[in-house]
Amino acid sequence: MVKKTRQGKKNLVEAEPIFSSALPKTIKEKQDGRQQDYQSSVPTEGAFFDKKDGTPAAVVKAPRKPLAPRRSKGGRGKIRILKNRRQSFTVADSQIKDLKRIKFGIPGFDDLIQGGVPAGTSILMSGPSGAGKTIFCLHFLFTGATANEPGIYVSFEETADSIKQTARLFGWDIDQLEKENKLAIIWKDPYEIKNFATSLTGELYYRIKDMGAKRIVIDPITYMGEAVKDKQKLRKVLVDLSKRFNALGATVLFISERPEGVKSVGKIGIEEFITDGVIILHNILSGDIRTRAIELLKMRHTSHDTMLHPFKITSRGLVVFPREQVFATKT
Repeated sequence: MVKKTRQGKKNLVEAEPIFSSALPKTIKEKQDGRQQDYQSSVPTEGAFFDKKDGTPAAVVKAPRKPLAPRRSKGGRGKIRILKNRRQSFTVADSQIKDLKRIKFGIPGFDDLIQGGVPAGTSILMSGPSGAGKTIFCLHFLFTGATANEPGIYVSFEETADSIKQTARLFGWDIDQLEKENKLAIIWKDPYEIKNFATSLTGELYYRIKDMGAKRIVIDPITYMGEAVKDKQKLRKVLVDLSKRFNALGATVLFISERPEGVKSVGKIGIEEFITDGVIILHNILSGDIRTRAIELLKMRHTSHDTMLHPFKITSRGLVVFPREQVFATKT
């Protein structure tokens, strides 16, 4: 609810406060460090803002009652979902108008990145078990394949048949797209990953050229850290790999495993600094239920949202809710 008041000759609007005590340290730091327009909404007391520039004009000592946390039946609630919150972006729209973008086609997600990521981007897709990493990447490839942007899914763990079966559960006609040479799902021996990373030749290279592939998924990138022990050499391998995909005109998603609750973004420890973007999927336990949420940690050359947003896995794939935000609350 918005409440109007007067102070002198200015019309002021009372902003609905977000209570800082409900924010985990990491989320609050992101607000303080990367969201300048949200800093003034963090105090525990309601703040008034000038209509013209949004700067604080006065503070009310009596805070509003916070939104009730979402509670599970079997325990105390730890997750709070705020609806109809405004999005916050980090780059002016005037700086990104001329970018060629790759749309993910996931309902709600492209709204978080101004319509899509820059073409040729390398992105780290990180998350714990059960967060939806494989489905997210399949949705990304299926969107491209049906929009004349062929894609390739390279798996080092799950078999091609298993991945295809997952896709069929969502009504995606993978078999027809393979016949039309618009989508390929390839299983590779994980012990060959070192050679694959350093050369990018042979089957995969010619497959990309033959298909004109614009979207690539590497699942998972974790094996690379096990194959190349030296961190300096590994960093060079990852940089070269990203450059080669970019030279081929392909946007690539590198999947990395990340247990929920750990501080590191990727399992190797350096991949988040090398890739152009980082998307983190969360699978947060609250009482006896889990809440899935998505976070854009970084994305070079484009504006992007910086908050955690809930998403669901439906019968047609993923759906992200860009107007809702997920916060952890104290028990």
